[in-house]
Amino acid sequence: MSVDRGPTRVSSLVGGVAAAFSVSVIGVYSWAALGVGFLGLISLVIGLLAGKQSAITLGASALFVGVLLAGIEGVPALVLLVATVGAVLAYDSATTARSLGEQVGRNAPTTRLELVRLSATTLVGVGAVAFAYGGYALAAGGDSLTALVLLLLAAVLIASALR
Repeated sequence: MSVDRGPTRVSSLVGGVAAAFSVSVIGVYSWAALGVGFLGLISLVIGLLAGKQSAITLGASALFVGVLLAGIEGVPALVLLVATVGAVLAYDSATTARSLGEQVGRNAPTTRLELVRLSATTLVGVGAVAFAYGGYALAAGGDSLTALVLLLLAAVLIASALR
């Protein structure tokens, strides 16, 4: 009996949907961000289909570059934060799908584990967005250094969700 070591289905689906969400959020505001983000989405999906971490990482990186391009073009901060959470969720879910598939097999009963991880990552992401946007809104009329520090702290919280 052979075990299929491909990425798990639930996290693969979530990863693809989260990447598409991130691209669609920034794509409404910026053609350049849409183009780079779409290339990231394609790379991430190819990585999921082939079970290749390098393609997943490249795709997630392109999603982040798309968010950065959108920021350079003046997209509102809340949109950038939401798109960033979508990109982080896409990367985390895709990496989880590949790792679980490699370790226990694609058909192993991992749905509960995947949904718990998805919930935790989403909760941390939403909390980071609320915290960062709240700090940004408070500092919008005054000290931009405070907003920068809070946005960097939110980025650290989002990244810690991956650990």
